[in-house]
Amino acid sequence: MIYGVVPLFGIVTSGAHLNAFHGEGEKMIIWLAQRGASKSSYPNCFDQIVAGGNDGRQDRTPLDIILREAKEEVRDAQLDETLKKAKGPDAIITYHVFNPTAPGTAATIAAGKIEPGIRYVFDYEVRDANHVFKKNEDEIAHIKSYTVTQVKDMLRQGRFKPNCGFVMLNFLIRKGNIRDDDPLYQETGRGLEFPYIWKRRHNLQ
Repeated sequence: MIYGVVPLFGIVTSGAHLNAFHGEGEKMIIWLAQRGASKSSYPNCFDQIVAGGNDGRQDRTPLDIILREAKEEVRDAQLDETLKKAKGPDAIITYHVFNPTAPGTAATIAAGKIEPGIRYVFDYEVRDANHVFKKNEDEIAHIKSYTVTQVKDMLRQGRFKPNCGFVMLNFLIRKGNIRDDDPLYQETGRGLEFPYIWKRRHNLQ
């Protein structure tokens, strides 16, 4: 089945994402990949440096997804060696997201549909703050590091691909960079606890 049509049937999508970071607290930096301008869905939006959906033909575990996507998206020997030793995800999140209808956002066939999802999340602590990840796909515009403040601003501005935004929000909450009294948590964080908030926000029945 083509992954983009899954929301048409109300099927829960699954995938794995990898957060690359260095440091802690407000001094933490986070590496993100920006999608190319020519991407058919969510062009110019931000993703984790490694992320992908479950391909039932070859993926048996979340780590299988990460290993496959890492080979396709990033050239980095240090990352490859670390992933070989990984035991399992650091977090699992569930959500429902409303696929927008605006041109250049969700895949056309999925626009206007609710997509329930589950994501297995791996955290990768980079040793060197100046480390450079090399992209391995033309569809990736670039991979760069950003401060926590910059990443929070991107979340507020809706610059993430939706499921990647959920993963990043969860990561910042787990690392203590977003707390219960943070306006960003109040606005979107509850979507991680009560997924159907996205239905209510878009006035769907």
